[in-house]
Amino acid sequence: MNRSLRTLVAVTLAAFVSLTAASSRADEPAPAPTDLRSSPLTEWRVVAIAAREAPSVMASHKAAEAAEAERTAVDRSRLPDLVVTGRYTRLSSIPSRYRNLAVPFPDGSEASFAIPQVLDSYAARAAVVVPLSDAWLGLAASARALGHVATAKRIELDAARARAAYEARAAFLLYRRASVARRIAETALEVASAQAKDQDDRVRAGTAPGSSALTFEAAKNAAVARLRVAEAEVATAEANVRVFLPSSLATEPLVLGEDGRAPLPRSGIERSPELRAAEAAVVAADARVEAETLSMLPRLSLVAGAEVSAPHPRAFAVDHLVGVPSWDVTLQLDWALSSVTTGTARRERATAEREALRARAEEVRRALEAQRASAAAARASAEARIATGNASVATATKLAETRRRELHAGAATPLDVTNAEAERVRAELERADAELDARLADARLAYAAGYVPRSDGGR
Repeated sequence: MNRSLRTLVAVTLAAFVSLTAASSRADEPAPAPTDLRSSPLTEWRVVAIAAREAPSVMASHKAAEAAEAERTAVDRSRLPDLVVTGRYTRLSSIPSRYRNLAVPFPDGSEASFAIPQVLDSYAARAAVVVPLSDAWLGLAASARALGHVATAKRIELDAARARAAYEARAAFLLYRRASVARRIAETALEVASAQAKDQDDRVRAGTAPGSSALTFEAAKNAAVARLRVAEAEVATAEANVRVFLPSSLATEPLVLGEDGRAPLPRSGIERSPELRAAEAAVVAADARVEAETLSMLPRLSLVAGAEVSAPHPRAFAVDHLVGVPSWDVTLQLDWALSSVTTGTARRERATAEREALRARAEEVRRALEAQRASAAAARASAEARIATGNASVATATKLAETRRRELHAGAATPLDVTNAEAERVRAELERADAELDARLADARLAYAAGYVPRSDGGR
């Protein structure tokens, strides 16, 4: 490799190490203030806003409200029901010959008179229906099932918040890396431009051949291209972060500052809201199977009614409207063959859905265990790389200092010095990259453990 290009690489890598190491000193950001809209858009503020206001979180919140409302509706259907009806009827007139009644007398004569008719009729009825059997069997089982569904939806809300927080944090880390790469590209362009200018001065002074300037000009053009690519990557990464932010923060800049938040929790998967929601869904499905079974039984209800009608259907020979009150009490038993024929199929469907949800819960458990194992391995690897990187940095730093002393003594060439500097920069770059990977592994472990940020931005 040309000596000048090696020098450019060494300077570029040194800039990357200084920028990346500065952004990786702290393990976690400090707790965000309670007022999330008045503090800078740091990593932890973005995470807190995403856990509270991300579209997926809002959708899950409304789904939990809908499930709770449905459970309340079924639970209230177990209460006695009041049914109020009103009716007005206009009848057609029946010819009088069909309403004449002949009454014979002992002397052989007879009298004929017409039965009066009332063409208008009114009725008002109020009835109380008490579901005796359903209140404690079918409807009760349905209410229990929907109660478990509502519980699962509330846990799913926590799962949505945990996932939004993890995805927002990962997106911000990618934005951080893209921003560091852009600053490196800017520094590399400045260095390349300065070296190209210096080489042009040497050519004009006659101390270097004219063709040597072409190498630095090519390096400058390559630095410009890298900067344009880095700028596009920053724009893409920033857009991915702003997916989790409301439109009111669309113009507020993202801040890369760190402030020393304590490490996230890294326990087992038992408290994961995703797993607990899947298990709650299985319990709800089991209750639905019970509800479908009980729905095939006969329904016993008590109906108590009061009515005022004019004319009353039990009154005869009424010639004008007179309201007559009446009451009734009915013990009603309902059963239909279709409740068994179709109910059996519905129970089979509920059983199949329960088994599908049980398999889904097992799938979630295995996926979380695999994710936790993978993140733990990544974390262990990153820690090992950090330890190795510390040793490599110490060795490479000592080597670079030795090469510089040898260069002053005439025992080494500039190429030896740039190679030593490049090796030191590569060692520091690997250590900084390992620190960032460790942070991402911590976020994955926290997600698998079910960590959900507080809505006020605290831990």
